[in-house]
Amino acid sequence: MPRFPSLLLMLALLLPASARGERPPPPPPEDETHEASPEQRDKLLKRIRLVRMYALTEALDLDEATAAKLFPFLKSHDAKRKAHEARKKEHTKALRKMVRAETFPPKKVDEHIAALAQLKIERAQSQAEETEGLKAILSPAQRAKYVMVREKLEQEIRRTIREHRRERREERGKKGPPKRR
Repeated sequence: MPRFPSLLLMLALLLPASARGERPPPPPPEDETHEASPEQRDKLLKRIRLVRMYALTEALDLDEATAAKLFPFLKSHDAKRKAHEARKKEHTKALRKMVRAETFPPKKVDEHIAALAQLKIERAQSQAEETEGLKAILSPAQRAKYVMVREKLEQEIRRTIREHRRERREERGKKGPPKRR
């Protein structure tokens, strides 16, 4: 039995129908990029934050005062995470382009790989800072629960994002290929 049945129910309700059992469409051709619009990203981010708020409120048994401190604190760390992800995406995209073109300038490859490694270090440092900052907001018991819940929640969020992307691919399949930029 899952430890977070209400979280799973909430995610199931937020997920598209394709994520709940329909066969996913084939992936798009590798040479096409399909970026979500800013509106789509914002909508998904709001869904993710809602699920996170609900799950953490339940798992940590948060009162209103603590929740009023915790969620703005986490949102500020979301901005740092978003910046890390944008930089990671940039370097990954550059490496993917090299692989597709089968051209590997040694200096560029090394630069991108080193940058990705540095981003992992920075992400870990940021996560440690976040955990340290929780001392001013959460009790020791709540912090322990938070650390235990965080990984599970991040897995669920990644799964939600994958399902959202799958839904977008399905929608594109019905409309035909996107126009090239």
